[in-house]
Amino acid sequence: MTWVDGVYRQVYNDGFLFTKSHLYVSDIASRNIQIPMLQLMKVHPENPIEFSYAGRISVKPYGDKRLIGDIQKDPNKKIHDCVSILFCPPNYKLRNGVENFVVENGYKLPGKNYDLTIGYLEGDEIYICWAGTSNLISHLEPPIIPFHIIDSLLSKPEVIHHNCKSFEVLGKVDLENNILIQTANIIATRLEERFHTKIFIRR
Repeated sequence: MTWVDGVYRQVYNDGFLFTKSHLYVSDIASRNIQIPMLQLMKVHPENPIEFSYAGRISVKPYGDKRLIGDIQKDPNKKIHDCVSILFCPPNYKLRNGVENFVVENGYKLPGKNYDLTIGYLEGDEIYICWAGTSNLISHLEPPIIPFHIIDSLLSKPEVIHHNCKSFEVLGKVDLENNILIQTANIIATRLEERFHTKIFIRR
């Protein structure tokens, strides 16, 4: 890790990078909204990842000077081995083919409960720390991943509307404790399968 000309840099050779952020979309009744999103990137030893910060987070393959779009198009999936997890409001439709599951009554508005759809998008669709806002990124070892998912759900992430002048909360992810733990385990199991990496301690 080092500071060079006001830029902080760190190179990772293993583990996972985890970020908690929002995805901007504008296709719901022509409104600009921010959907809660978690992202997890597996770092492969043969393809180290460089984290840098100079007022904005950047996560790119070490030494790679290409534009983000070119990195996304790279046929080597280990270059950007990432999954984005979206917590979708009830009127947001994921495109056909996106893997998802539904949590009953997991999305709440004042006085109303709706089902929450959780969708998984592959790394070539949303670049980590790029298609939204992210001020929090962590370097995790596999067994710690479920705890970060639980912590993210406990924070009751909000769907926010921005009308260019102010922000309005449209609803939030709000799960009962037993459902929250179950949901976090479902997400972590899906990630374990996706990354072919042991996450849970099994005796």
